[in-house]
Amino acid sequence: MRTSLAAAVLLTASCGGQGVGGAPAPEALPLPVMTLVGHKVAVFPVTLVAVGPSLGLGEEELGNREARLRRADSLVATTLLDLVPEVDWVLPEALRAAARRSPGMIGDPDRMGTAVLRNAQLETVPFPLVSEMRNLVGIVGERYALVPAAVGFEPDSVAAVRARVSVVLPDLRGGAIRWRSVVTGTGSDPWEALAEALAALAVPFE
Repeated sequence: MRTSLAAAVLLTASCGGQGVGGAPAPEALPLPVMTLVGHKVAVFPVTLVAVGPSLGLGEEELGNREARLRRADSLVATTLLDLVPEVDWVLPEALRAAARRSPGMIGDPDRMGTAVLRNAQLETVPFPLVSEMRNLVGIVGERYALVPAAVGFEPDSVAAVRARVSVVLPDLRGGAIRWRSVVTGTGSDPWEALAEALAALAVPFE
């Protein structure tokens, strides 16, 4: 079952030219920084890291599920703070702290199911996820959220590992997904590949 899930996630992120149901696959686009300058943007935690079974990597090399998610979060945060300092990022730990302060009223961002947003056909955040996200972002941010919806690792023909990251930017006032990208990177290990993929989000703008 886990092998099938990993394969499905990697296929969704990597299908060349087509997305789910035959829709065009998202392009590798840099963040729309000029749209976000002056806003507090909530960065949701990574909730899905899929490792292609042919890589032969398990917990010994990558850690358990919790460790993988936290390391991915850390790389996302480092990339945004170092390469996109123009935006006021509200990082996952701040979201978790806000949820802990309002138990029963605000959902846990690690359990909101944001990985569903990797579906390239989605143009809006589905209900009830949009309400859960809006309630949390209303406390710590404004209208925009950055969601690393899925991280996938697979073998690469040149480097050892290729990382693919599906990222979306919903406007939670109405729930519309304003921007979507799938960025890729390669490296000698998964984390080096992920760092390279995330750096593609910060291409300098004019």
